[in-house]
Amino acid sequence: LNGNFITGSIPSEIGLLTQLTNLNFDKNQLISSIPTTVGDMSNMLFFSVSRNSLSGSVPSEFGSIHTPNMSILMFHNQLSGTLPSELGNLVSSYQPFNLRNNRLTGTIPSEFGRLDAHLLKLSYNSLSGPIPSELGMLSSLWKLTLNHNRLSGSIPSEIGGLSLRKSLGDLNMGYNNLEGKI
Repeated sequence: LNGNFITGSIPSEIGLLTQLTNLNFDKNQLISSIPTTVGDMSNMLFFSVSRNSLSGSVPSEFGSIHTPNMSILMFHNQLSGTLPSELGNLVSSYQPFNLRNNRLTGTIPSEFGRLDAHLLKLSYNSLSGPIPSELGMLSSLWKLTLNHNRLSGSIPSEIGGLSLRKSLGDLNMGYNNLEGKI
């Protein structure tokens, strides 16, 4: 259903589609919040609601979906609030996890170090605090973008270990409040 002119909100009944594996509402005119019932969609492999006007918080219920290889794309919306630590429970082997260009605040949960994503994009938000050293445990990570936030402190040495494993190909942490040695 991507690239249409669908308006309104995502109904909570969407969670009744427990056998659904792909949901793509990209490039529509959706408003309101993402219903918490998405956590009931136990076979979800691809969830994308990017380029809409969705608001509210990122549902922590995503953390109850344990489908391997799940992609989550929610970029270019107006999502706010903190990143739920439960998202670290996702089994997202080699899949993208993209929440860039929203209004997210708070810190990056250390539980994100358990993700097995190859792409982690959290840029263009208002995330603050230190970069968790646990992100250095993302052994499959190819691209990490944390630029244009309010992150502070030094870059954890564990992030350097990503390049030693030769998995990291793109790292962007510009336009934050980082300091110290590289």
